[in-house]
Amino acid sequence: MSLTKNVLVATLVASLLAGSVAGPASAAPKAPDVRPWLLGVSDMPVGWSVYNIGDPTTRTGCWGPSVTLLSQHPASSGSVTYQENQDASTQVEMREALFSWPSGPAARQAWSLSVAGVARCHQFRETSTGPVINVGALTLGNFGDASVAYELTFTVGGMRFGVCYVLVVKGRAVGELYYAGTGAVLNLELKSDVLPLFQKAIGKVTG
Repeated sequence: MSLTKNVLVATLVASLLAGSVAGPASAAPKAPDVRPWLLGVSDMPVGWSVYNIGDPTTRTGCWGPSVTLLSQHPASSGSVTYQENQDASTQVEMREALFSWPSGPAARQAWSLSVAGVARCHQFRETSTGPVINVGALTLGNFGDASVAYELTFTVGGMRFGVCYVLVVKGRAVGELYYAGTGAVLNLELKSDVLPLFQKAIGKVTG
């Protein structure tokens, strides 16, 4: 079970420093490489391992924050997904995706556009025959410079699944954090595992 959604890529136009006296142009700022900021295996609790699911590249219904972010031309992007191996029946996963721009205002603009899109999405399906996925606001506290949080829920075979989702901007980077599992698991692990992992992930973003 994975609800990770959609990632695309493009470019950002850099501006030159203008002055009243002609002179050499200053070097355009470079966006930081996000890969060192991604959570590593050593950052995860005991019993977690990398789960290679690939990066989805299409929008699912109204849900597509990654699509919106990448349409704003990040200069660097990366993602990683982990799965808890101790109890396969719980299907617990965490996915982190990061995107960066050469400036903080550019990152904030991309985040704002993605937030606006997510706020309009209340229900969608992963596939035409898949379960209805409901989207609702979630209170998780504040992350980075600004953040929003949502809960995605759906039912399969009588079992309720949920995803804690955070969209956060910090400095020149925007991050997506997904923590997915059964409804019961999420309720038990929200404070013990989810919040500490989200805080650790955002804490690694330093540019």
